[in-house]
Amino acid sequence: MNAMTDSIVDKIESFCSEDSLWDSNLTWNTASPDLTLCFQKTVLPWVPCTFILIFSPLRLYLLPNERTKQQHSTLSLAKYILCSGLLFLSFLECIEKVYMNSLDDAVRQPEFMSFILTAITLIMANHVMWTERQQKIRSSGFLLTFWFLMFVSFCLTLQSRVRSLLKQDDMNVDTRFCFLSIQTLLSIAQLTLTALFVDNFPEDDQKYKKPSSENSTFLSILSFSWFTSIVREAYRRTLKAEDMIELTDDITSESAVPIFQKAWRDEVNITKRSVC
Repeated sequence: MNAMTDSIVDKIESFCSEDSLWDSNLTWNTASPDLTLCFQKTVLPWVPCTFILIFSPLRLYLLPNERTKQQHSTLSLAKYILCSGLLFLSFLECIEKVYMNSLDDAVRQPEFMSFILTAITLIMANHVMWTERQQKIRSSGFLLTFWFLMFVSFCLTLQSRVRSLLKQDDMNVDTRFCFLSIQTLLSIAQLTLTALFVDNFPEDDQKYKKPSSENSTFLSILSFSWFTSIVREAYRRTLKAEDMIELTDDITSESAVPIFQKAWRDEVNITKRSVC
């Protein structure tokens, strides 16, 4: 296992022109920890890309096959625009890299490969967003995880660039710093929209205006905080029938009881066969 890890590290370092991938004195044994340039150019941007490129096919496969054509809401349109903006910046970075160097030289640089990989990843993320929209998924934990990883990647790289600029006397701001600053802001906006807001659909009726797990964000479902408003209302006054939450189809008795009865019959039949 150690031999395989060392081999991977050696290949990444050779890709970074023999720069060190990991330096404990720079990251741990210091008062101002930072990541190596090689790590920032390779592993850091590759983590969110690897996540979505590996798990998005599984995510799409597990979604129901039934799809309905849905119009864009203001929230979904804002998400598409932000993702397209990040995609556009990634392509601009690729073009800028080729313009500053020859194509052969650019391909050999880790930043260029990271820009290409990021662009492919953002295209895949846009496709997942569109597919989940057709499936009437209001909040996606999968995309929330991806945008969080993307935000961390941009944020760590940006703070390292800022600190290196502060150490310079003339503080020359290059094109990469400008792109990175815009990308960080766009990723923050995308993460905020994905984490704190629930998508809606034109055919939504009155039941979606009540607090429930079906029209709550992924974080609200995890923390069960969507139920807080009902508890607060019950503390103030006696709840009425119309205040009760309308259950989703998958947890109603009409759906749950047949599943339980089938499992119970199977268990009884297995027990009878074992006794006989």
